[in-house]
Amino acid sequence: QWTFGPNIDVNDLKQFVQNTKLPVIVKGVLTGAGAVMAKTGGAKGIIVSNHGGRNLDSAPASIEALPEIVEAVGGSMTVMLDSGVRGGPEVFKALALGAKQVFVGSPEILLKSPPAMIKWEDFFSELLNGSNGIIARNFDNSTEETPPTRAIQRIKNSKTKFC
Repeated sequence: QWTFGPNIDVNDLKQFVQNTKLPVIVKGVLTGAGAVMAKTGGAKGIIVSNHGGRNLDSAPASIEALPEIVEAVGGSMTVMLDSGVRGGPEVFKALALGAKQVFVGSPEILLKSPPAMIKWEDFFSELLNGSNGIIARNFDNSTEETPPTRAIQRIKNSKTKFC
């Protein structure tokens, strides 16, 4: 019988992985060390998540933990992001910082404003349909087209805390 809690270690994870034919994904990883432990234990992927900040108010924002985790596993496993995603810009930032998948929770599902949903869909239509660039709105309300690679690099080099 399996129980989950703070006493689970890498050996428990290894045993769990050995007893299933399903890929094991570990959710709630917020440090590079935790990511390495999940990898050592045989997990196929990690979901970087602070569980929406509901469980521990002082937990770091998932997006802030993401770069350290991506670097720690070095592309050897799938890194996904959950928590704090409110729309297209957060999804784009997470992808730019190394997440392979991003989960969008209840804020988008519960949207009651059709214009907000249209903006969300437009953003992804542009991104997924091979747009030549991302349209960025500047502070003076002018727009500029930025090649995706430059936009991604700008986000990676940003000193902004994404939370």
